[in-house]
Amino acid sequence: MQLRAAEKGARKALSAVDLLICATAAHHGLIVLHGDNDFVTAERFAVELRQRNVLEGPLGDRGAQRTGKPYV
Repeated sequence: MQLRAAEKGARKALSAVDLLICATAAHHGLIVLHGDNDFVTAERFAVELRQRNVLEGPLGDRGAQRTGKPYV
């Protein structure tokens, strides 16, 4: 994944810990819950990885659109 990201122009490399978390989650079919944009980047280069940013709220942007209020 690190090589794919570099070839596609990702400027920041993922840490060894982030790569291990991604590999473990993908292998077990789990979703990575995070507050770190590195996992958003990782998802672009590993199609088997699923991630959700906890700072977006339970429904992501859709929740804010539906209620009219952003999650805090």
